[in-house]
Amino acid sequence: MAKLRSILELDEAGVEAPGGRRVLDGVSAGIEAGITVLMGRSGAGKSTLLRNLAGRIPRSWKRSGHVWCDGRRVLAGERAADAVLVPQEAQSGLDPRMPIGRLLRWAGGERSRDTVDELLAQLGLDAAALRPMRATALSGGMRHRVLLACGLLRAERLLLLDEPTAALDTENGERLMDAVASWANQDAAHRAVVLVSHDLPLMLPRADDCWVMAGGRLVERSPDPAALSSPEFRALERALETVAWQG
Repeated sequence: MAKLRSILELDEAGVEAPGGRRVLDGVSAGIEAGITVLMGRSGAGKSTLLRNLAGRIPRSWKRSGHVWCDGRRVLAGERAADAVLVPQEAQSGLDPRMPIGRLLRWAGGERSRDTVDELLAQLGLDAAALRPMRATALSGGMRHRVLLACGLLRAERLLLLDEPTAALDTENGERLMDAVASWANQDAAHRAVVLVSHDLPLMLPRADDCWVMAGGRLVERSPDPAALSSPEFRALERALETVAWQG
């Protein structure tokens, strides 16, 4: 595989929570164009890494190391590469007072209504029925797809997704990831998606880069999922297989 262009460079990036606990610990790596999948057990530092890139680390927490974008150091509280973060909790990202149509107009900017409607259709949403509704009237899965649509409309270079398919069934999860891949491919050399997921069968075939995290550290990285062999990745596989069997 040809080397992709780095959108960002992390240099010993770390985050320390109050009390001295290192939730992100010395991560050094380039985030390249394409789709990067962050994997690891709960508490591995995946979501903290996303929040660090999005400039959403609480002020009471300490950041260390550096994030570089286009040769410039990203400052604390600043969004790296104008990153757009789509959180796992869809309700927290939608104003319950605002009709969905107005929210989409804000997110879409100068894009035409037809363009926005095409994206919604790609995500399995009926634009005409959706526009007058408010977030409180939507199911959890619909709220998450609306939030993802807003993220895709707003993002220019870097899209950050925290468990994007957790609230979705298989069909809608596939639709969502097809839309994400389509966004990334529109400017394949200059757009990056970094996502956290435990849905490895859905994500890994689409991944251009795979990161395994544990204890706040990046412990393994490969563009080829079949090449991942660290004990942390094998433990994650076994844990997810157990969850699937129990379900």
